[in-house]
Amino acid sequence: MFVPVLTAEPMEVLNHRFEYYNGEIVTTKTMGVAPDDWEYADGSGNGIEAGTSTVDGEPFCVVLAGVDSIYQLVDHTIAPGDEYTLTFDARYWWSSGAWEATYECRLYYDDNGSREIIDSVGESSPDDFAAQTWLLDKTLNTTIPPGSPAIGRQLGIELAVTAQASDSWFAFDNIRLDGILQTGAAVNPDPYVGEEEVELSRVFTWQIGEDPNDPGNPMPGVIGYFVYLGTDETAVAVAGTDDLSGIYRDFKAVGDESYNPSASSEPLVNDETYYWRVDEKLAGDANTIGGKIWMFYSERTLPDVAEQPKDAYAFPGDTAVLTTAGAPSPTPLFYQWYRGESPDRTNPVDGGDTAELSIPDVSVDDEGLYYCRITNDAGDIDTESALLMVKRLMGHWKLDGNLDDATANGHNGIGDPNFVDGKDGSAVELFGDGEIIEIADSAESFNFYPNGYSVSAWVKNSMSGWGGIVAKQDRGDTWKGWVLNCNGTNGTSTLRQTPASDYAGTSDITDDQWHLVVSEYDAVVGRVRIYVDGLLENESPELTSTIETNTFPVIIGAETSGGFSPFTGLVDDVRIWNYPVDPVDVALLYTDFNPGEEVCVDNVGLAYDLDGNCTVDLGDVAVFAATWANCRSVPDCLPER
Repeated sequence: MFVPVLTAEPMEVLNHRFEYYNGEIVTTKTMGVAPDDWEYADGSGNGIEAGTSTVDGEPFCVVLAGVDSIYQLVDHTIAPGDEYTLTFDARYWWSSGAWEATYECRLYYDDNGSREIIDSVGESSPDDFAAQTWLLDKTLNTTIPPGSPAIGRQLGIELAVTAQASDSWFAFDNIRLDGILQTGAAVNPDPYVGEEEVELSRVFTWQIGEDPNDPGNPMPGVIGYFVYLGTDETAVAVAGTDDLSGIYRDFKAVGDESYNPSASSEPLVNDETYYWRVDEKLAGDANTIGGKIWMFYSERTLPDVAEQPKDAYAFPGDTAVLTTAGAPSPTPLFYQWYRGESPDRTNPVDGGDTAELSIPDVSVDDEGLYYCRITNDAGDIDTESALLMVKRLMGHWKLDGNLDDATANGHNGIGDPNFVDGKDGSAVELFGDGEIIEIADSAESFNFYPNGYSVSAWVKNSMSGWGGIVAKQDRGDTWKGWVLNCNGTNGTSTLRQTPASDYAGTSDITDDQWHLVVSEYDAVVGRVRIYVDGLLENESPELTSTIETNTFPVIIGAETSGGFSPFTGLVDDVRIWNYPVDPVDVALLYTDFNPGEEVCVDNVGLAYDLDGNCTVDLGDVAVFAATWANCRSVPDCLPER
């Protein structure tokens, strides 16, 4: 029996101690200087500092939360079976105050300019903020499995920081990346790693491995190959030539780098994941060179899902559409939509027998989860469930002497607030003491916000610090949710798990006057917006963040149900929608409470509004006519002096 032995050698892939910047030794702390070879996730070119480390007396690198991350590619192409060890030192840092921050060191592969994470390690700042101690010799170990999409891609390393505030940082030092890289083994398999739809008649081929001591030339001493093939990855990895299960297939002499499964007693079958290995037999009594595990998929006959249905929103009376698609199939595909979650087949949708499900005249009764079963001659497969929701006002608390929900949804408030004269009727008076109004049964039923939402409130206050007006937020290890905030001056739309989190308006809403503040998230375009008194005052850049739900209720009067960051002042007429409200509807919400006032929503079509009254009319013609025939041309109009 020949026992396969992995021929490998250790390699230092990266060793970055940050002593040098742009070829010069760092001796002083310098803001905005980039370490050699690192790129910035936000494209700013700012946010790197170098100082004297208490670890080794040399400089280190500090990444600000506002930068998000820095990263670089290393000179290495990833192969199956490669093992990497990343070690580094990390230290929590801030410029003022003490804010929660989290670091993450990532190994990634480059996918046409996109950084796709292979593995990562990280942790949050310690509870003892004052310590700011170095976390030494943090380690990440990872192995590239067969079939990984990273194979054949360039390896990279990324240092990422997220925090409550942009002046919360993490410092990094002594970053070392080592690899155990396979050498000498057979290469260039056909079927290639991860190949799909491999026909059952395929003849397998490979090439002799490269001599690690003489790159470009074949591995010396190889006289033949042992071929292993099966559907159990572990069994293929450990099998030897004494295997009796059929995994050991054949011995092939050098010069015949091929194997035909269809000519064997165990040919390939459809709809299967296969693993295979080719060990190189060395001349004499030497051990074999263990091959890498290669993986492929045989031709599919069972149906597969090419496009999962996505959540859909529609206004009452509109037509809602859910769409899926099956992967190419050797036999015809058939579709049937069901209401609910797989495998519940008790509620088939009438007429839902195509890839596109259309629900006309949609109403609240149609809300819920839907999935599709795709069938062909060989079997069936279910798609993921998608949520259908009707765009509507989910809650409306007028606060006119009670906490009742004015919609039919019944999410009444819970609390015993003080009622005073409000913007319209009465309002609740909040004293900044952590007392809140909790909205009943809202923890799950208001978790639609990752797909978009709007929240509005009338407020009157003169507070000087942060205060949550309306919120649905979890401030645990990972902050999740949203807050309609006052930041001490401006109305602020806060959406967690986005780069900036807080998006503030420009108007002062702490002047002890009534103001309408509206926060919204438009998931279709990935933008957070804040409106004040009917006008859009700030909009985030396009966001690609993954927004997660939380298990906390909607509250009025603070940022969390525990009373954190309480609001001081008056709150009236709170509303929440399950979609981003149109700018015109925001303006109407303001003018409805202020009869006689007008809001100029935007400048669309107003290029010729010369008198600035938000209307192109005869007044603009008069402005134009007043300058008719004016001429400043020399010498046609202006006389000689």
